[in-house]
Amino acid sequence: MYRQLSLVVEIFLCAPISTATVERDFSTMNRILTDLRSRLTTEYLEQLMRISIEGPSDLDDDLKDLIIYYWKEEPIDANINLLSAVLQAVSFDIVIQKCGHLGRFQLTHYFLMNLISMSAAVVGFYYVFAAANIDHRCRLPDNVWPNDNQYHPINKTHELLINRYIPKTNDGRKWEQCVRYLHGTTNDTFTNCPNGWAYDRSVFGYTFTEEANFVCGS
Repeated sequence: MYRQLSLVVEIFLCAPISTATVERDFSTMNRILTDLRSRLTTEYLEQLMRISIEGPSDLDDDLKDLIIYYWKEEPIDANINLLSAVLQAVSFDIVIQKCGHLGRFQLTHYFLMNLISMSAAVVGFYYVFAAANIDHRCRLPDNVWPNDNQYHPINKTHELLINRYIPKTNDGRKWEQCVRYLHGTTNDTFTNCPNGWAYDRSVFGYTFTEEANFVCGS
């Protein structure tokens, strides 16, 4: 039903999951590009590396004659792939057969490979709602302002009552987060938010921190 999607998954399952292949390629390049071969061009180096990496371990006589023919009779063109004869027995179908078609093992392998990235996404999503540093202050008493669940004042009267009951921080820009005056006078004693907290929803919205009141050591 989803042939293209299945093909993409099969290609993904054949992709290497480590850098060992890349490291082997660099080692092959260092073996070929020695001090005595420092004048090799990029095209020659690429073709020699492909023969060394993807070609057979032993070259038969016919293949050797073919390579010698290209070197002696015709100039090497970077657009001509000399590996067609070397890799004529290798195709994508053969690779898929070696890896196995999309089955139970491949699906399990695909799920386990993506489990780490899925977990990282869940942790990143959870961090916004559980670990965000949200501005908050004590709520006003119910007999002063019922349902005080807005962090910012909604009118002048609300702002006046907040400034009366909630002390400001040392810089005077925000309200204290965990204490308020008991009776609304500056000479009054402090109390630890007996009516709960009002949270600033302008940045994060309604968060899990607000739902569980994970503030002020509670």
